[in-house]
Amino acid sequence: MAAAARSTALADVSKRGAFVRTVSPFRKCVSSEPDAKHPPESQRYHLYVSHACPWANRAVIVAALKKLSPKHLSISVVHPTWQRTRPDDPEDTHCGWAFASESDAPFTSPSGFGSFACKDVVPDTVNNCKFVRDLYDLSLSKLTDEERSAFPAQVRFTVPILWDKKLGVIVNNESSEIIRMLNTEFDNLEGVDTSLDLYPEAKRAAIDEANEWIYDGINNGVYKCGFATSQEAYEEAYNNLYESLNRLEKLLTDSPYVAGDTLTEVDVRLFVTLARFDDVYTVYFKATGGAIRTDFPAILNYCRRLCQLHPEIAQSINSEHIRVHYYTSHPVLNHYAVVPIGRGIEPFLSEPFQPVPLYFIPTR
Repeated sequence: MAAAARSTALADVSKRGAFVRTVSPFRKCVSSEPDAKHPPESQRYHLYVSHACPWANRAVIVAALKKLSPKHLSISVVHPTWQRTRPDDPEDTHCGWAFASESDAPFTSPSGFGSFACKDVVPDTVNNCKFVRDLYDLSLSKLTDEERSAFPAQVRFTVPILWDKKLGVIVNNESSEIIRMLNTEFDNLEGVDTSLDLYPEAKRAAIDEANEWIYDGINNGVYKCGFATSQEAYEEAYNNLYESLNRLEKLLTDSPYVAGDTLTEVDVRLFVTLARFDDVYTVYFKATGGAIRTDFPAILNYCRRLCQLHPEIAQSINSEHIRVHYYTSHPVLNHYAVVPIGRGIEPFLSEPFQPVPLYFIPTR
């Protein structure tokens, strides 16, 4: 099998057909420690993101909440539809994130169907790369043999990427670590919101505990439903997903945020999945046991609270990119790239949220 044939997440399944996410390999840190390789400096770093990707959406939200972008942190936004990343090589079938300018011609899907406008995209102004894959190649080429030996044979070309413009390398491609760096490591820069701490020491135990079950059951749980290749694996993931959503519904009936009375990183990490749930995951990933808008009133109320009290969260959602990406980028799941008509979550978030505790009987 050619290496490129298994270099997307859809290939990450076990022998029993369960989706098993590959670990992100670039794990360096921006740090204010003396002699740090990647010290915090204004405009030294660049974020590569997709508006469609929930993991990248996390980083966009935190950068905005902390007032890092655009003053201190520049950002590129890929087109939502994956493309052949080595179109001139018939043996290399990898499809992945591609850069575009808004003046470019519309993209077609990897299987050659549809027409998808280059809207709300920002090209790579740092390296002038055409594909996210190129950024990985650039960074991998600068590793020592010893460093490269620690990397998996198959590197997934994912976003978000935190890029060091001075050294010309990927610092980190793990969203959970990137958002923690954005939360604290740039606080000495002018204009950064130092009053906001998304990972306060007093709440870390509660945040870590919530992150664990929410990631397994919900954030990654929807992917375990959607990418399962056996009935057994799908049903196991489905049951875990809805058990987790019911647990969350009960929690949010009495609490304004997941970890208490203030916004923390667990809310950011959770919301990006909830924002995609009804339009994408209930259909594309076969999460058919209930929708946020109709079956989980406390979770919907929570989403409204987040977006109305923290407008940067609402502003980060691009439902068009979300729908276009999921329904056009995976020919094995949707060969003809037909995109369902969707309303997006945005219209449902403007209705006033209710204070907690909620005095109604949940529908589930």
